[in-house]
Order: sequence, then structure tokens, then C-alpha cells
Amino acid sequence: MIKGNRQNILLIDKKNKFSFLFQGFRKNKFSIETVNSILKCAETELIRPSVFFVVIYEPRDVIQLVKLAPISKSIIIGTVNKRLFSSFQLIQEYPVVDLSGKGNIINSFHNCLEQFLK
Repeated sequence: MIKGNRQNILLIDKKNKFSFLFQGFRKNKFSIETVNSILKCAETELIRPSVFFVVIYEPRDVIQLVKLAPISKSIIIGTVNKRLFSSFQLIQEYPVVDLSGKGNIINSFHNCLEQFLK
């Protein structure tokens, strides 16, 4: 559970396709940053965000989760790969959003985000 006035969200998306999920967020409530990869970020930069949204396109992108796991438990995983989506759902460690275009992506993402912002 995260409390405070302004929530910092870090979007990790190497293709920068899913920043539209944050449209309409109030600037006085949320600070949203986007990076291509956290592998180039220093650990001090990774302490600031309260929620991480990691977009995984292929299995090798899972390495970013390995780096984030010891730093924060407030991680939302989004993937366009159906096999990876089912695998992450089985693990049940982090909320997962299906970004493949089937279903309502925005509602699914907002439901996952609410888990950390209550």
C-alpha cells in the first residue's frame, strides 16, 4: 500500500507503445516517467517510483523483472505475448495486464494499478 500526495510511476516500455494508458491522469496526483530499459538506470533512480509498469514483449525482457524484484513489490506486468501472459498469471506474484488487444486494456490496467494506490 502506497500513501502520499503524488504517486511516481515508471513505465518501462522499449517500443513506447503503451504510454496512452496514462492519458488523463492528473498531473498533481501522478508523476509518470518512461524509460526504454531499466538495465541502464542506476539503483538510486529506481528507488523513487512507487509503482513500476513493465511491458514485456519477448522472454528476454524478463531480465528487467529480475532486476526490479529485490527493489520493489509494486510491479505491474503487461505483455503482448499470450504464452508469457499465461505463465505470469500462473505465478501470481504480480498483477498482469494482457496488452494483446483482446479485451479492455485500459480497465484491466486501472484495476491492477488500484491494488497499489489504495
